[in-house]
Amino acid sequence: MSKPVQAAITLGCTLVLLLLLLTIHPFLMASEALDALFGVPPKWTQVDDVYKNRNTQEVTHGDAPVSSLHVLSSFWGMRPDATRILFVGNSQMHTISLAKGEAKPTKLEKTYVDQIADRLSTDSPQMLTYRLSSSGMSYAEVLWDLMYMMGKPELHPDAIVLQLNYQAFWTGGIRDSILGLLDDEAFRRRIEIAASANEAYSAEFQEALHRYDGRKSTRRASTDSNNNGVTATFSASMTPGYGIETVARRGLDHDAAFRGRVAAKDDIAQFLYRCRLYFLRLKPSTARSVTGARLFVARAALLDIVKLAHEENVPLFLFSAPVNPLVSLYRTPEDKASYQEFIAKVAALNGGPLYDFENTISADHWGNLLNGPDPLHMGREAHALMAQEMYAKIPLDHVRGHR
Repeated sequence: MSKPVQAAITLGCTLVLLLLLLTIHPFLMASEALDALFGVPPKWTQVDDVYKNRNTQEVTHGDAPVSSLHVLSSFWGMRPDATRILFVGNSQMHTISLAKGEAKPTKLEKTYVDQIADRLSTDSPQMLTYRLSSSGMSYAEVLWDLMYMMGKPELHPDAIVLQLNYQAFWTGGIRDSILGLLDDEAFRRRIEIAASANEAYSAEFQEALHRYDGRKSTRRASTDSNNNGVTATFSASMTPGYGIETVARRGLDHDAAFRGRVAAKDDIAQFLYRCRLYFLRLKPSTARSVTGARLFVARAALLDIVKLAHEENVPLFLFSAPVNPLVSLYRTPEDKASYQEFIAKVAALNGGPLYDFENTISADHWGNLLNGPDPLHMGREAHALMAQEMYAKIPLDHVRGHR
């Protein structure tokens, strides 16, 4: 068999398999079959109809925060005399996982941050709130975001309510979606200083700068190539294969199924996640010890968040996030003691109390993470209870704007 024929057969088989992947969604079907086999609650228990408002929330949950902050800048700019309260935390702030016995949603649901915002808007109409939350947000990312906001008068908060959670010390790095903030030259200079400051998180800032510059160089080279019509060095665009691929992609882009390839990629990731969870029994709730460089980075970033708030004269309210009593996140008693000792130290450095809500929500108010107890996400009633507790204990109504 000649090579051209072999190539044609390979290409044809690839296109057929790709078409099947994008039209019948086999990995999604396999995931649903596994969920049914392992007794996962109905999909509606993971609430989709959660209240969204771009003026009060980063609604993309970390996927496009740059555009979200532009919206916030315009909104806050229309109320220059208002007091600005910024809530910062992980997905617990924007996710509702209904507990057993809670009814199917019939209207938009609000998380505890939204409910606190509603009460503040009634009791203290001059106050504006904003929720900056994303799944797996690291403290290095929180520091990054706050450095940007503090440098912008139109985004400068008057108080920050920061969630402390043991899980947050597992995560690290700066996600790609917030690299766009480096387009601002003043902010970039601040990041460059932090990247060379010999802090535990400095290497992560350096790596983020490197990624940003690499992508910017790639875009510039692509633009120069398009403008000049030629490239000075070898380019894949000069090969026949590239031309064939380009024609094929342009044709496939007219197909709705092909345009949904990102969803297909997520289907595969979700299927592999379920295999890990069901067969290998490796769960997000599996107790583990946080040690090494990751722990040092998270701690250093958190300490500098406190330092930044003090330098900017911004009250910082620290609170321990509630945790499902059915799940132990600490692998050993020493892990728990070390974590609690450190956050007590942070609170002392902050000069205020640590509002402890870790044991506030009882076990019957939590949702399920597929076929097991969810360690982080609460049900409808839990969010109402959390809003009530936080509103009663954290003196947000005493905050006054100082810009």
